[in-house]
Amino acid sequence: MRDRGSGRVMRSRAEWREIVDRFVESGLSQAAFCRREGLAKGSLSHWTRQLGKTDARPGAFVELAMQPGNGEEALRPGEVELAMPGGVRLRWRL
Repeated sequence: MRDRGSGRVMRSRAEWREIVDRFVESGLSQAAFCRREGLAKGSLSHWTRQLGKTDARPGAFVELAMQPGNGEEALRPGEVELAMPGGVRLRWRL
């Protein structure tokens, strides 16, 4: 990392890879991570795309817990339902 004399910091690709890896592992939003680290959100967004990383942790396991319905139609054994934003529901019969 070196200062360009303008107060802006120039980082290498390897330095950005470490920063983006820390961001992905943090679980924070880009805005929150940038505030914490003193980074420009635009720079993090650029390098996140450039290095092919996403906000989601790759390969993270998400457990599906079967819960009784909350006033809605109860699922039958062998059914799985995924409720998504906007009222979209996906239901699988196994």
